[in-house]
Amino acid sequence: WSLLILLPSIIVGFVVGNQLGAIAAHKKKWMDNIVFNVSLLFSNIPYYCLALVLLYLFAFVWPIFPIGGGYPFGITGFSLTFEWIAGYLYHYVLPFLSLVLINIGGQAIGMRVMMIYELNSDYFFYSKQLGLSEKKIVNYAYRNAILPQITGLALSFGSIFSGSLVTEIVFNYPGVGLGLYNAILREDYPLIQGYFAIITLTTLLANFIMDLLYMVIDPRIRSTY
Repeated sequence: WSLLILLPSIIVGFVVGNQLGAIAAHKKKWMDNIVFNVSLLFSNIPYYCLALVLLYLFAFVWPIFPIGGGYPFGITGFSLTFEWIAGYLYHYVLPFLSLVLINIGGQAIGMRVMMIYELNSDYFFYSKQLGLSEKKIVNYAYRNAILPQITGLALSFGSIFSGSLVTEIVFNYPGVGLGLYNAILREDYPLIQGYFAIITLTTLLANFIMDLLYMVIDPRIRSTY
């Protein structure tokens, strides 16, 4: 349950956030103002605050989405029927938005800073003087700028995971976070230790995968082996 909400929010947040940050740094003017201010707002909102705001607006003020849960009431367990999938997606929207919006904001801010640095580097101006197309040069700058973002993604996986835990508690989503919360209330110490072991191993595995991905993306690291 936690991976179903965690992995899509990480992937979508990384892809969309980096694209927005790169576009803002390249286009500048009004695009940069909008992307920077909106991203700065979302990146500084705590996960639980955004979750509570979304819950209040879209479940109480405008009752568009359900208050909580992971699937419709009256349906138990996990099944691949159309009714179950539709109900799951209906309950999935608000928890997913509370994670992905903050992730997009953080990624966009970081990518904007790195792209500004790359677009003002010596090789960028030298390549323009050689007559290379701006699209190709910007693509090179994007590839250089995204390398620190991948490293930061591995380091921030733990904070994203903790945000997912809080979000699950707010929305009563049946994942690791809600299970850990209930285990703490019941003082079930073996279960608490099991949940923390899962969280630790998942974070370490994510960092290991990011290191391998970094080696695949950056040819300079491959050349050392």
